Amino acid sequence: MQFIAANAQDTKVEIYDVSSNSIITGFVTDSIGDSIYVQTDKSELIAFAKVDMQGLNYGVSKEIKKLQRELILNETRHSHLGYPGKYQMQNGKIKKGRIMYLLTTIGIVCLEVGVIGIAISSPILIYAVVGYSGALINLAGVTFIGSLYAFMGGMITVSGGGMWYIIDRIVEVELKVRNRYYYTGESSSSNRFYLT
Repeated sequence: MQFIAANAQDTKVEIYDVSSNSIITGFVTDSIGDSIYVQTDKSELIAFAKVDMQGLNYGVSKEIKKLQRELILNETRHSHLGYPGKYQMQNGKIKKGRIMYLLTTIGIVCLEVGVIGIAISSPILIYAVVGYSGALINLAGVTFIGSLYAFMGGMITVSGGGMWYIIDRIVEVELKVRNRYYYTGESSSSNRFYLT
């Protein structure tokens, strides 16, 4: 905690207050005796008893590990799905976001081309088979098979981009939950001081 206090201006911390099921974000301003002090984003100074802290620099009990698993499940369930890559680009992962976005866009274009090709070539292929037109059968058959490949390639690419996006979000939520402090003492609201 002394290391964190020394780097208070650089490091933002998250503290999960178990009694109120709330997250407090801010900077550690001091570590005196049995207490650490966190200045929140709302200009509050909150004192936390070190003996009631868990996570990161402190050990983690079985109860907190169970709570972390529940939080990961809840936060993953509540994270909204979007177009793969946009979330990553908005959160500073530009290269990864662009790759996801590009793969998904290419996949969607392939899907559309495949669907249109199948829709156009299917009736022509049926007409050619019924009319015994060899040249038309070859042309329609090649178009149909090519469209089918484009459709399947698009499905694989879109599915791959979507799965990458989902796995990336789950990993991010898990890291966020595991990189928090957990305060197990009485509610932090009794230890709040407003800065003027």
